[in-house]
Amino acid sequence: MPVISELRDDIKKYISNHGLSKKWEKARQAAVTKYEHGKMEKRVTRLEREVDVLRPHLAA
Repeated sequence: MPVISELRDDIKKYISNHGLSKKWEKARQAAVTKYEHGKMEKRVTRLEREVDVLRPHLAA
């Protein structure tokens, strides 16, 4: 089962300011619950690779 890391403070603030807390929690729970499903696992792996590619640009 995947572990979803804690959100950065700026992202938490954005979610809070835009009233997205319930949607985020629902999405987070769905990702954790459905991870075992094969297609979901492939999507998570693909997203992890994309984040790794974008990470140097996000740090700036």
